[in-house]
Amino acid sequence: MPIKVSDELVLYDVEELAKLFGLSEKSVRLLFKDGRLAGRKLGRKWYTTEGELQRYFSQPQPAEVLSEKQDEPAKSL
Repeated sequence: MPIKVSDELVLYDVEELAKLFGLSEKSVRLLFKDGRLAGRKLGRKWYTTEGELQRYFSQPQPAEVLSEKQDEPAKSL
């Protein structure tokens, strides 16, 4: 469950993000480490805000990810 610090500040930790997006906790930590998702480490845990999640998802997808998808063979039904 996210931590509501105030009306303007809600924090999400690695475990919560992993559950929300169906990722492993290791994958979420890698997003923080690579700087793709902004956050802060407090003690032994990483946290991010709703605002940072909105910023992350409003960014255009990196070119390297787009080119990887174009290289994938089309899946037939």
